[in-house]
Amino acid sequence: MTWDGRVLGRRALPPLPRACAFGSGALVGNIFYLAGGIEKPDATSALATFWALDVTKPEAGWRELPVWPGAERMLAVAGATVDTFYLFGGVALSAGADGKAQRKILRDAYAYHAVQGWTKLPDLPRAATAAPSPAPLTADGKLLVISGDDGLRAHLTGPDHPGFPSDIWAYDPKTKAWSAAGAAPISRVTVPTVAWRGGWILASGERKPGYRSPEIWWMSAP
Repeated sequence: MTWDGRVLGRRALPPLPRACAFGSGALVGNIFYLAGGIEKPDATSALATFWALDVTKPEAGWRELPVWPGAERMLAVAGATVDTFYLFGGVALSAGADGKAQRKILRDAYAYHAVQGWTKLPDLPRAATAAPSPAPLTADGKLLVISGDDGLRAHLTGPDHPGFPSDIWAYDPKTKAWSAAGAAPISRVTVPTVAWRGGWILASGERKPGYRSPEIWWMSAP
């Protein structure tokens, strides 16, 4: 979609290689990467897929790339720096005794460089899935995993659920280390982020299971 100050323009991009929901994507330069997801609502395994699209040459279509060296996943946190794609956490699925999907929330993390391929990174300090994605990037180059579901309150529902964790964890590509970065004023999952005016927009999402929020927040990225 484009905006020239007067008219909103829209053009179709090539269809994905397969049906996909709950994937994790981010733009690195001119290349949009999309990792994982599920192919149908009752899936008992997530997708182990990694696709790339050059947004300056969409007519060339999607390229299928080697996947990260870990479990298939959905609802991971994607991230991007100037030349690297990041994939943090997410959910792996397996079939339970009743044939329905069981979830395992993940802590592992990976980076993808177009030349070097995939690199295993230090695990997240805690499990995290569906945190705001792509991960906001600070001015000094750190990627933020904000809130998200750690799975520890999965047994609670409705009013009994206190909300998702509000802590923030920062990954520094220079030191290859995680550090605590305070707490957010909100708890959110399944919320998109957009870079805007020197900061990041977090729009809607869930504050706890089944409770959607109409709020839009802006965060600075010092």
